[in-house]
Amino acid sequence: MRLLVPAVLVLVALIHALPAFGVFGAALYGVTVAEPNLEILLRHRAVLFGLLAAFLAWAAFDPALHRLALVAGVVSVGSFLGTTALVGQPNVALLRVLKVDVVALVLLLVAGACICEHPGSDPQRQRRRGSCPATWHRWPRNGEIARETSGPRFA
Repeated sequence: MRLLVPAVLVLVALIHALPAFGVFGAALYGVTVAEPNLEILLRHRAVLFGLLAAFLAWAAFDPALHRLALVAGVVSVGSFLGTTALVGQPNVALLRVLKVDVVALVLLLVAGACICEHPGSDPQRQRRRGSCPATWHRWPRNGEIARETSGPRFA
């Protein structure tokens, strides 16, 4: 279960990396670009996809970034799905992208649900505890005074 979120983030990073090849003029969407200004915008969009793909891949290996990366992935995929639904009439290539993004959205939502379901995997709490077992202790509840222990406590 703990490998689900990193695996989803790597997969979504690969999905977002494919449009980054548009920087070199690859026509992934089956659209011909006749105007130079539109080509500039599409190539810039490809660079942004590359940056998002790099962030998602980096976040897969940093648990502290999992939540932020899942939100970024949902916003990216969700905005494409929403825009496609509003505008309508996508071509065959965009329908293929739409299907892949629906799968990516489902995976991102499942990964997000797993993070919410297992609060013990909260990276912020792990960071507070520290990586050294000698510093582990139970965090005080309301009104309690923190006690330091000489070693790990598992209660």
